[in-house]
Amino acid sequence: MATIPIQFSDEDLKKIDYLVKIGRYKNRSQAIKTIVEERLTRETLQFDFENSNEDETLHGIVAQLKELPRVTFRILGEKSAAEIVSEERER
Repeated sequence: MATIPIQFSDEDLKKIDYLVKIGRYKNRSQAIKTIVEERLTRETLQFDFENSNEDETLHGIVAQLKELPRVTFRILGEKSAAEIVSEERER
């Protein structure tokens, strides 16, 4: 685990201190760590495909993401899942 220096605005620090004061967190460090972890869990990762073989790149990225602990992800496309399934059935 790494330690990093970080600066907060007075307003944000007051909010963190209030959460500690009401007992939501034991201390500032726990509050900040938990808030950051929760936000990262909800974060959406986007990738741009620059090479011509988009499917191969996508499979590689998905394989890497599956190995990361506590990472959830969604694959968004121009077509819905129903449209993709429908196209496969028509073939």
